[in-house]
Amino acid sequence: MRASIFLPLIVLAACSQSSGDTPPAAEAEAASQLDAGQWEAASEVTALTAKDQGKPAIDTPAGTKATAAACVSEADRKKPAPAVLTGLKDECTYKDFYMGNGRVTATMSCTRPGLGGEMLVSVQGEFTATTLTTTSTLETYLPGSGDVRVDSKISGKRLGDCAAA
Repeated sequence: MRASIFLPLIVLAACSQSSGDTPPAAEAEAASQLDAGQWEAASEVTALTAKDQGKPAIDTPAGTKATAAACVSEADRKKPAPAVLTGLKDECTYKDFYMGNGRVTATMSCTRPGLGGEMLVSVQGEFTATTLTTTSTLETYLPGSGDVRVDSKISGKRLGDCAAA
């Protein structure tokens, strides 16, 4: 009876072990930074929530899709441009950032022409050297009404070498 209880666990453990094709050092390297090159981030809004009674200053209902492209240089592989993680074309600067072990988390402050306030964006997700999958939450902090929260999912991929300047 005991053997029948542990047999599925033994099979599961055997299946979850690495095939040994990729050396552990290469796996760790791939999970610590992105490959340099041209990246594209496709975002899709999953929820738009008004935070006050005003007309939403950003009107991007669920299902809205957008893409943003950025060149990741050799120097930026461990901390790429915010557009790579968010799919946003806005001006953003990192407040906090962590990228390693296949995980990424970041918070940033962004501005958008004509919006007149600040947007705070938080991102969390997973990545490999050539792909990333994140979720983001954008919250506006405007001088008047119209504040919103926008939740999105982002899928990024390396397209190839960066275009010549």
